[in-house]
Order: sequence, then C-alpha cells, then structure tokens
Amino acid sequence: MTKYIGILFSLMTGFFASAQKPYVELIVQPTEVEVGQAFNVIVKSNISGDINIDYPAGFEQGYSVMNSMEQEFDGNTGEVITYYFHGRTGTLTKEGKFSIGPAFVRKGNKVYKSNKVQVIAKPKGCGMNESIDATLFKKPACGSIVLSKDKVYVGEAVVIESKVTSRFKPTHYDSYQGYIIASGADQHKINGPQEVLVRNENKNNKERFVFELDKQVVFFNNPGKVKIDPFEMTLQSGFDGFELTSKKNDIRVVPLPKNAPQWFTGGVGQFDVKCVVNKSDLKQGEIVTLTLELSGYGNLHDISDPKLNLPKELQLYGDPERKEKFSFTDKGADGTITIYYHLRVLESGSITIPAVKFAYFDPQQEKYVTKTTRSNSLSVENDPSFVVADNTQSEYGAGNTIERFDTNETASSGFFSNPVVKWVGISTPLCLAFLFFFARARKQKESTKETVTNKQLAENQVEKINPDEWLSLLAPHVANQNTIPFFTQLSKYLQNSVSQAARGDINWVLSKDEIKIFFDQKNLDTDFQNEFFNLQQTCELSRYGCQVPTDNLESYAAKAQSIFYRLDSITS
Repeated sequence: MTKYIGILFSLMTGFFASAQKPYVELIVQPTEVEVGQAFNVIVKSNISGDINIDYPAGFEQGYSVMNSMEQEFDGNTGEVITYYFHGRTGTLTKEGKFSIGPAFVRKGNKVYKSNKVQVIAKPKGCGMNESIDATLFKKPACGSIVLSKDKVYVGEAVVIESKVTSRFKPTHYDSYQGYIIASGADQHKINGPQEVLVRNENKNNKERFVFELDKQVVFFNNPGKVKIDPFEMTLQSGFDGFELTSKKNDIRVVPLPKNAPQWFTGGVGQFDVKCVVNKSDLKQGEIVTLTLELSGYGNLHDISDPKLNLPKELQLYGDPERKEKFSFTDKGADGTITIYYHLRVLESGSITIPAVKFAYFDPQQEKYVTKTTRSNSLSVENDPSFVVADNTQSEYGAGNTIERFDTNETASSGFFSNPVVKWVGISTPLCLAFLFFFARARKQKESTKETVTNKQLAENQVEKINPDEWLSLLAPHVANQNTIPFFTQLSKYLQNSVSQAARGDINWVLSKDEIKIFFDQKNLDTDFQNEFFNLQQTCELSRYGCQVPTDNLESYAAKAQSIFYRLDSITS
C-alpha cells in the first residue's frame, strides 16, 4: 500500500511541476561587501536544467558550491512546488557598484531568465564589525543578529537573519533556537535553501568562515525601541561541537507622519494602482464589475480595500472579492492584490465611475504618495421593466422577517425585565397577585397580535430571485477566468436555486437526500439529476483544489444556466 501511495505522490508532484509557471530567481547574500569579502550567489528555480550566470568584470568565483532540492506547499493554489537551488561563493576585486545576473536556466531548447541584483563593494576595513573580531580572539565562533535597517517606520519591511562567524570550518549545526522579537511583530520566512552555504573570508591574513540562516522579513505594528533576544546553536566540525549564543540587538520603530490623506489604507512601501471595467455598454439593472489592481512591494498583505466614491446611479452589489498573489522577499510582500467590485446600475443614460484615489507611505521618500486611476464611462440603456428595490430590505427580501422578530421580542420582554417591577413583585404579595392577572391579560393580547403578524408573514412571500441575476454575477469570473471564485459562487447558487424551487426561499439548506426526494417528486429525468449533482460535485472538488476543471468556465456556466432555468419553472 505504501508503495502505491509513493507512486501516486510522485505522479501528482510531476503533474503540478509540469503545470507550474516557469520561475527563476537570483539571490545574492549579502548585497553590501568589502573588496575581497566572500558572498553567496544562489539561483532558485522550479525548473531543473543547465545554469549560467552573467558575472561582472572583477568577480572571482570561490570554491564552495551547493546544490539542493526542496518542496514547498503553496497555500493559495494548494500545489506542492519543487524548487532547485544552485549556490556558489565569490568575491569582488575592486570597489564600486556591480550588477550580477541575470541567471539563465536551459531546459531542452528553452531558456528561462532571472532578475539582476546590484552589489556594492566598499574599501577593505570600512565595514568590519570590530566586536566580532574581538570576540573571535576569545572564542572559536560567535553569532550576531543582522538587520537590514536599524530604524524603520511602522509597517515598513525590515530583513532580519542570524549570522555565524567562526575560526574553524563548520560542517553542520544542531539545536538551533532562533532569535525572539520581544514586541509583537508580523514575521514571515523568506524562502531560501535550507542547506546553508559556508563561505571563507580573510582578514589580516586570518581565515574565518561565515554563513547566514533564519532569514525573515518583519513588519512592526507599534512604535518604540524593540529588543531582539539572541539565538543559540551548537556549531559542529565533524564530531566536535561548540555551543554559541549570539549577541542581542534592537531596532527603533518610528510612527508614521500624522498628515495621512483620507484615502490612505495602511500601505507602507512602493505601490501602483490601476482599474478597468468589464463592459461599458449595458442595460439598466445589470451588473458591471470594476477591477482594481494594487501592485508593488511593502506591507501589501496588510492594505485594506480602497473605498469607492460611487454616484447615486450605482450601487455596490455584495461584498468586494479579493484575490491575492504575492510572496515575501527582501522587499516585503511583493506582488499584486486584485479587488473586484460588483456594481448594479440603477438608472439609464451616461454614467461616470469616478477615478479611484489610493495613498501610501513611501519610507524612502519619507512622505505620503497618492496615485489616481482613470475614470470609467458607462452607457446604460433604459429598461422599463426594472424597478429599484427597497434598500431597507436585504438582498433576498428577508429583512422584514428579521425586523418583525426583533420587534416582537423586544416588546414582549421589555416589561418583565424592568427592575422596578421585579422589586415590587418581591416586596409585597399584593403586587405579585396584581402582576399575575395583568400578565395573563397581556399574554392573551400578544397572542392575538402574534396571530395577526404570522398571517402577515404568510401573505408576504419571500422575494423570488431571477436566474439571470446569478448568471450576471458569474459572468465576470468567466470573463476573467477566476476559477476558484467562479466555482465558489456557483456552488452557492446551485443550492439557492433548488431551495427556491423546493421551499420558495433561497435561505433553506437542503441535504442531498432532500434534493433527490424533491427531484423525484417533480418527476425530473435522470439526465437532469445527474447533471445537477455532477456539477455540484465539480464545484466542491475545484474550489478546494482537489480537481482541475477539464473544460473552460463557459461550458460550466452554460450547464448552470440550463439548471437555473429548469428549476425556475418549477413551483413548490
């Protein structure tokens, strides 16, 4: 059995690897060095192939080489991604700024290209940490907590990692206990090879060995001086081990300036924004989708959805949908966030969707920056049959029912919850008798009122949802090929459609057996039942990443349309 599970896992891994978008990244650690100081050059890729790197003049390759393979689980897609790492050390022989890369990975007749990395080489001795040198005179090895910045703004990304320097060449390490940030902070591991790459450095003809590990990008939420407690480990050289504890470190976190624009939503970094609509010509009552894309790097994952300044002719239809695609790097959360605003058109004529303003704080410029999108124009055809719904009710007409229930409950319980009445009832039997007869008369009165209310509720049937509304909400996902949001919404609408047909109310949740009984009672043919349950199963498997859809979304939308119209023709 274990053998077959292993074979199945290998096949699934191979399938996901073949379906992944090619990815090649060049990583340099550190990016500021002294002339002659060794540093690491690492190529990370999900493609296994021949590797070539463009090095600048003045770069000398070292002898340390590392090759490894690791697998990571992507929580956004549910895929297991295999990454290949190739690393080597090197030095720069002169001062200046140098561009390393790009790296090229060749597989078959295709070549994939990476990014470039800028490295600064400073004169010898200008950036040496004398405390480490002094410690090495006393101990065979020492550790330090390295910060990319010693002062940051609230929400600004800072890179923290553990650094080990030793006089002997380490073979491995054990019992590592990472550094601890005393104050609350948002910490994220930066994906890199788990196998460390040791490089050798020479200072005054004295050789030493250096490596880094436990690299994280951190965002601080509160201002103040934050302490970072030391890390511990046992550094091994063969069978010999040396226990070391690093020095402490701290970082100063300063608050953001107080003159934030009103459209600031918490972004700290460097970002851009753009928006489009899926259509500009439509009829009154239809849904138009405004897609807003935020891109860049910083605390992208913490940015709230920008608010729209909508005219009276437009109404937000449901909650905005949010799709995130970013990874944590030295710059912070780097990628894009896409927000879908579904808007219902209430009136006809020419309508303008105002430009969206988005503000963020740029820590490099140390000021707030505002970006403005372009406005969008709509041409709306009049539809005499469209009637604007009462905004005091919920989207599905259930607002009156809830409101009546709350009102009755308050009216019936208000008298008896009065502390004065309770005191009078306890203080004298005469009052208790009076309250008994009073409550009995009141109960009869409320019983009559409840009968009238129930009769009114029976007469006010739940508003019926037209299948075209479900299809119009699915249309943007089909157009944008948003697989998971499409099947998530479709699963909900399938349940709503059968609940409306069976009970006259979409808020019922029917089990599969109850749905099957209803279909049999209405003499629905086997082909229809199979199509309904198969589509429902496809939704569940696809939305949780257990199955990749075999057809395009248009075909599933067509099946849903047929089911919606068939169920809409049935009355319970």
